[in-house]
This record gives sequence, C-alpha cells and structure tokens, in this order.
Amino acid sequence: PIIAVPFLMGILIAVIMGILLTMPTSSAAIWIAVSTQVSSGNQQAILLAGGAATVGCACHMVGFAVASFRENKVSGLISQGIGTSMLQIPNIMKKPVIMLPMIISSAILGPLSTCVFKLKCGASGGGMGTSGLVGVIDLFTYTSGALGYIGIILLMIVLPAALNLLISEFMRKKGWIKYGDMKLPE
Repeated sequence: PIIAVPFLMGILIAVIMGILLTMPTSSAAIWIAVSTQVSSGNQQAILLAGGAATVGCACHMVGFAVASFRENKVSGLISQGIGTSMLQIPNIMKKPVIMLPMIISSAILGPLSTCVFKLKCGASGGGMGTSGLVGVIDLFTYTSGALGYIGIILLMIVLPAALNLLISEFMRKKGWIKYGDMKLPE
C-alpha cells in the first residue's frame, strides 16, 4: 500500500504534465503554481512529483522528436527534443492518435521515476521536460546518488526515445500512424 501512492501518482502526474506541455498551455506555469502551494511538511513529496512531471514532459518532447524523425529530420529532432513538442499541435488536432506513444511512455516511465530512481525536481523545472535542458538541470540539482543520476539519463533521454520509437513504429506498421502525420511546417 505504501508504494501504491507514488506508483499511481507517478503515472497520473507524468501523463497529465506531458499532455499539458504539448497542448497550448504553460506547463511550467501550472507546475510552479501547483508546487509552490505545498506546505513545507510535504516538500519531499512535491519534489518527487516534480521528477515524474519532468519525465512525463520529456516523454512528449523526446518522443515526438524521435517518432517524427523520418518526417522532420535533424531540425525536427532538435526543435522538439530541446524546444517544444507544442509544435505538433496542428498535427494532433488532425490526428490525435499520434500522441498515444508519448502518453503510454509517460505512464510507464512516471512510476519508474517515483518508485525506482526517486527523481526529484523543483518548481522551475517540473513543467519543462528537456526544453532548454531546464528540467534536466533541475533534476541534477535535487536528485542525488549514482542511481538517481543514472535514472536522469535513462528516463529523460534513453527510455523516452526507445519506447516512443518502438510504440510509434508498431503504430505505423498497423497503419494507425502514416508518413506525414507528424510532419512539421517548413
């Protein structure tokens, strides 16, 4: 029962914050508003939640960057990977299913953040993901130990890239995602 709360909240926070990051909202402002309203007695819990939020955002940014590489090449990789996945909004409005790999990867990696690697992130990085590396830097500021540092690399770059590529390629093979569905405007 003790692990159920961080596990479930890891899923919810990662999925919700990833979606908010990709939609035309300010995930950074939302996370700052949420995390700064927490009492000092719950500070460690909100830092842990911040880790899940950052991982969820990274799943969307790195996820779209990798999943759309065939359409958008290196410029798309960079603009979405360390810029914003919000660039995909016009494509998501046309075909919402293209966001499914990012949501699935957020749901998988969020609880790994809270329960296994115990990643912690503050108010300024929780809604940022890999954008400008703000979330990554904040994770390194609040997370400690070798396991935590390995978790940052795995959950912010390696696993979001691998999972989203795997899931999106499966969806392409099934015909659910087609070439051009994730193409960014020139």
